[in-house]
Amino acid sequence: MALKSKSGKRKLEDVIPNDVQEPKLKKEKKSKKGKQDKKSKKDKKSKKTKSKSKKESPSVTAGVKKPETEDSTKIALTLNDEPKYTYLNVIQIEHAVTKFVEMYKRIIETSPSIGLYQNLVDNKDTLDLDIVPALSRYMLKLAAEIKTLDILNKDPNLKEIESYEASFNTNNSNTILPGISNDDVEFLKKATGEKVKKVEDFSKDKFNNATSNVKKASIWPPPIPEIKDPAIRARVFTHKSLVKNQSFLTEKAKLSSHNEMLEFLGDAALYFAVTRIIYKKFPYFDDGQLTELRMQLINNERLKIFSVAYGLREKLKCGVNLLNDDAYINGKRKIEADVFEAYIGGLVEDNPDSYTDVIENWLEILMDPTIQKLTSSSIKLQQPETINPDAKRQLYSLIGYAALGLNYKTVKSKTPKDPTFVVECRIGDGTVLGVGKGKNAKSAGSNAAENVLNNKALVEEYVNKRAAIPRSDSVQHHNSDKKSKKAIKPPTNANNNNISKHDSKKIIMDKDGKFIFR
Repeated sequence: MALKSKSGKRKLEDVIPNDVQEPKLKKEKKSKKGKQDKKSKKDKKSKKTKSKSKKESPSVTAGVKKPETEDSTKIALTLNDEPKYTYLNVIQIEHAVTKFVEMYKRIIETSPSIGLYQNLVDNKDTLDLDIVPALSRYMLKLAAEIKTLDILNKDPNLKEIESYEASFNTNNSNTILPGISNDDVEFLKKATGEKVKKVEDFSKDKFNNATSNVKKASIWPPPIPEIKDPAIRARVFTHKSLVKNQSFLTEKAKLSSHNEMLEFLGDAALYFAVTRIIYKKFPYFDDGQLTELRMQLINNERLKIFSVAYGLREKLKCGVNLLNDDAYINGKRKIEADVFEAYIGGLVEDNPDSYTDVIENWLEILMDPTIQKLTSSSIKLQQPETINPDAKRQLYSLIGYAALGLNYKTVKSKTPKDPTFVVECRIGDGTVLGVGKGKNAKSAGSNAAENVLNNKALVEEYVNKRAAIPRSDSVQHHNSDKKSKKAIKPPTNANNNNISKHDSKKIIMDKDGKFIFR
């Protein structure tokens, strides 16, 4: 431990090597000599004006009614309102002073100087993620400045300490407490230039930087866009359970230390990005279909799959045993979906001006297999181009005639639990030729006709049957007394050679397998 000077303060030469601190000490000695000369001149001048000042300026007391200067006004008001000694007040004062002295000593003993602090800030992308969040708060820097003042044998300004948090800015490397110059900072940075221990960059492999040409990726999952700011990365992977019991942090400091607010931001960005992706991909979908598809893509179960694919939960730092708790293991495990949303929020914070394209390009590739699966299997998401609206007409042109009685029967309508319609393609005797499903009766009927058309053998069989019937008898007509004749009934089964009657005529099959009238 460094030796103390007579005043009880450690001197710079006690802690800094001689070859490093010599130029600095010469500069300080010169500075001190100049200050002493100025002080002696000031004292002489003060003695001459002392008596005059006493006569012209009224003494400041608690009872001053008309102070002449702004400072004396403040002092007078303070003295008028200052607290009185009571038993409770005395106890509180003693306790506060005891803790103040205790904590001040602890800062001096445990905190590095501003030089090492600034070295950490300059290299925070190489630090352990546990340390990075603290660099975004004011406490470490204040402690480092207090320690630096102690090393330089200077006293901290308590007024500046009181307002330190309000003056703190992570983007400003200048010191806040008076008495520490930029030269002091640079000198101590060199003197304490310890190599910062590097940790594995978690952005490697699956966390590679995603560029604008991410659509060229042939692997799944595609590379996840990198969050370049280490402070934001650390916050993404910090669960609120890790800081909720840190009572020394204000609520504002806690919110800026864990990922809950990033999750909120990421949820909104995810919602917007997915909306844009499917809006452009499916211009023929109505709003109901787009809403259904979006809901399927961003629900927690789906996000958990994406989160696991990137190993995000393994990076998450939580309170003790949170991830081993039975409630988590047996529950919905929403934490995994939350950290995925927090990561998207981190991308927004890291690049607020141009995050949109990066996130959309990445999510479009990530969600493409899911989109294809959903749109091919869900009736609600049935695409118009998969339905042949001309299927019924095509089928009738091949096998249909009035006597056949080709028709479509809805056998199932939609229900609250199942929005599917089921329609059967039938002929007059009730034989079912094909079945179709759809989001409404029209699309289900078209699908039923399409299914019949896809059955080449069945279509060919009925085409041959139609060809065997003379054209004059393949349509319904009125007899001379304008009474409708009964429709000709074809064989009850496609593979049955039974003969059906039509008035006095008979339909028989000749040796070539064709139906003829006799």
